[in-house]
Amino acid sequence: MSEKISLDIGSWKLKLEERKRNRMKLTIKFNKEESESYKSFAETVKPNGVSDDQFVRTIFYMGIQELNDQLTEKVQEYAEAHKEELEASGIHIPDLSGVTAVSAEPAGVEIVEFDDTEEE
Repeated sequence: MSEKISLDIGSWKLKLEERKRNRMKLTIKFNKEESESYKSFAETVKPNGVSDDQFVRTIFYMGIQELNDQLTEKVQEYAEAHKEELEASGIHIPDLSGVTAVSAEPAGVEIVEFDDTEEE
């Protein structure tokens, strides 16, 4: 697959509607080229038996998780680079090596430690 897929996010028309009972509707309007690129992508990677709706939701939430991972990494880098300054302000910075952020609930993010030295 050597086709180049380009998406001009600046030209996207987004519509976000808040609905009753904490529901939301997000509409993204693609131009012709973007629509064709998405359809080609979806035909290539979408597993059999997965609905279009579920596939789009999965892509959306994977994007949110990636953004969450990047933000966590930036916070960790900032905390490490400014450790003395933050601790002088009364903020204790724990050792964040081996820590990852996972979304436990839609309401927040929970910091969870993991052990990468599994016994074999």
